[in-house]
Amino acid sequence: MHHSGAPLLRAVTWGIAAGERWAVVGPEGCGKSTLLRLMAGLLVPTQGAVWLNGQPCASVVNRAAAMGVLFGDPAARFLTPVVWEEVALTPSYYGLAGDLLQQRVVEALQRVGLSAAWGRRELATLSAAQAARVALAAVLVMRPSLLLWDEPGAQLSESGELALAQQLRDMTSVVFTSRMARAKLFADRLVWLEEGELRFL
Repeated sequence: MHHSGAPLLRAVTWGIAAGERWAVVGPEGCGKSTLLRLMAGLLVPTQGAVWLNGQPCASVVNRAAAMGVLFGDPAARFLTPVVWEEVALTPSYYGLAGDLLQQRVVEALQRVGLSAAWGRRELATLSAAQAARVALAAVLVMRPSLLLWDEPGAQLSESGELALAQQLRDMTSVVFTSRMARAKLFADRLVWLEEGELRFL
């Protein structure tokens, strides 16, 4: 990827195994968002390729089940008025219905620390922290094999962030953050990104 002549990211070679929890740490503007978008298949690299579960990311058919992606302010992207509808949106699109859909929505809400009763709440009435949990549930409902997450827990209190990190300990994930403390909370392995280069810490 090039930006004003200089490559934004240079020769990145990196493999993530199932069960690993990584954090990409670096100063503001170092290319974390670009790397996230490349990994999510939202940007196409000028050289090389991004592979997911053994195939090029762009050709993965049911990408929502393969990879969950959460950006900075997830609440800004809500598409429905009610929590249950928001969490059920993607699985409904992929054909889940009835008891199976109900079960998956409840499971996803519980995974982020919300009870099934939260499904009836209107999104407009939620705090930023509650909305962030719902946005995460809407991604986890598809049981993605990989979670990519920009500034995880940014809308939560310190205790909420800690609890969420514990709840997601078994997820294969890559978080992107400028805060080392947050990186260490959500990941076991760290990589530093600066001036277009990844350094494994």
